[in-house]
Amino acid sequence: MNQHRISIGVLALIVCLALPTGILSMLARQTTGSEIDRASAIMVARIQSVQELRGVEGSLIAYRVEETLFGRGSGSRRLQTIRAPGRPTVGVGDDVLFLLADGQRELVGTYLLKKHDRTLDYEIAEPVTGLWAQRIPEDRRNVPLPVFQLAVLARKGLLRERSTGDETYAGSVSDPYEPNDNLGEATPVALDPPHLVTGMPTEVTGLTLTENDVDFFSFTGSGWGLLHAETHGVTVPEGVTSPQTPDTLMGLFDGMTGELLAHDDDSGSGTLSKLVFPVEIPSTYAVAVESAPDTDLDFSGDEGTTTGSYSLSLELELGSYISNAVYPGLSAGVSSDGSFIEDLLGIKETGAEDVLLSGVAADGWALQFDVAGMGPRGTSHIYGGGGEQLTDPGFTSPLVPVYFKLGPLVGSAGMTRQGEAEIENIVAFSTDPLMGVSVFMEYELHRASRTIEGEITFDPTTQTADLSNALFTRVMDVDLFGRGDDTFWWTYDPASPVRAFPADTTVHVGNLTPPASSSGSMTGDLQAALVIRLGSDDGRGGNEPEYKTAFSLESGLGTELEALRMVQGNLRAAGCTALVVATDQDPVTREWTAFGAGLGE
Repeated sequence: MNQHRISIGVLALIVCLALPTGILSMLARQTTGSEIDRASAIMVARIQSVQELRGVEGSLIAYRVEETLFGRGSGSRRLQTIRAPGRPTVGVGDDVLFLLADGQRELVGTYLLKKHDRTLDYEIAEPVTGLWAQRIPEDRRNVPLPVFQLAVLARKGLLRERSTGDETYAGSVSDPYEPNDNLGEATPVALDPPHLVTGMPTEVTGLTLTENDVDFFSFTGSGWGLLHAETHGVTVPEGVTSPQTPDTLMGLFDGMTGELLAHDDDSGSGTLSKLVFPVEIPSTYAVAVESAPDTDLDFSGDEGTTTGSYSLSLELELGSYISNAVYPGLSAGVSSDGSFIEDLLGIKETGAEDVLLSGVAADGWALQFDVAGMGPRGTSHIYGGGGEQLTDPGFTSPLVPVYFKLGPLVGSAGMTRQGEAEIENIVAFSTDPLMGVSVFMEYELHRASRTIEGEITFDPTTQTADLSNALFTRVMDVDLFGRGDDTFWWTYDPASPVRAFPADTTVHVGNLTPPASSSGSMTGDLQAALVIRLGSDDGRGGNEPEYKTAFSLESGLGTELEALRMVQGNLRAAGCTALVVATDQDPVTREWTAFGAGLGE
């Protein structure tokens, strides 16, 4: 592997990628709201003693419970002890608010309390965040405990009633956002700008669905992000019966035109809903949550039969893509898992349909090889992307990420990425020690260009050099103007180790066979296939063999031949000699579009 490729910034990213998910979440900013979601008990306590633990990072805190705001208190006024991570942030005699989880064995949040100068009532002296939807402004200080208690119950979707001296949880809070039964009455939700790492969503809670009910929530989405939307059931303290969870149906709408962009029924937990959708254009969008069913997907709320309490989680993720930044703008989603072009964002013009459609089982990549010495016996087939594992079932996750880097962040608020992308992974056949084939991919998209140019470098990372019969394959489901037939044209040199040709969508990446003829055309619902046979004819793997690759998109042409020749010329100019190009006619404008992929030595 060429050492000059890894910079200090990349090394920092490698360290982040190597950290466990739990560590990453600890580094992220924790909000009061997320701590409330975890807490099964929230109580006022007075600190009796604090002891730093030797030999471990932590403290032992003794306290007395003065009042329980949420959950079932254990031993009020009795002395309790709990171990807290890190150095103590409280002192003897302090009045604090404890957020406890795991049967009150885990301390997930601590907030200092002060008494009001005149009323002598407790108030939270530190910033309270994450309760925007419960009417507590962000970073609010000096929140009275009764207000905080109501916000907790609202976020968890509960009403606390007292009956014969015992606490019971009797259903959901009356939905404070009604009426919001159509797009015009949608409840506005303020979302944070897109995050690089997900896990800090805005949670709208205290929601209910009745029969024939639908709730609309609107938000502003920044360009080229991914929307994560999910409905959740209500969580309650241990031993308390949960309110009924509804069967939700979710829809995503263009807030300006009212067009239904996506919908989901049961991709969430149980009968709950979940959507991940690319938000390309800065605009207003709306999420509708409806009581299922809705046979015609009009989200009018006239067929729903289920009721219950739920919450809605909304978050924007900064998408991984490169763009030429010129309207209509060619953009490509770049995958960090080594599958070249991410199907979720695909290759497309801004606002147009995705050229590479997802959902085809055969879509993905594969690397096949033999290795002597310390490697596995026989031929190894390691598949990724949408491809299924046909052999070597031990390789459930054979792709080891080394690093992933996008070009510079530019534009408004740093939301636009353009220019270049670099990805490197090790396709492993052994994890202890780590051995396999390093695959390095580099892409560039110049301003106003409609061709993505790149290089693919393979480097055997075995302790021996005996890598042979190596074969790399990649298939992409190409559909111009929606699913259906396109005409595919292909050509390659039969003496070259690179191939490009169309393949049926039922063909798997591990079963690709180049056509008998090295050039031709075919019409159908097909995939673009790319094949690289590494090494020389004797089967020995070469040392860091490099190959050219390119993708090109042209649209608005007068004839099919003109579109075909333009894309073929773009690919050849990028150094590709093996080409596969799909063409189709716009059913509305009657103009022609062509998309091509290519390889070269």
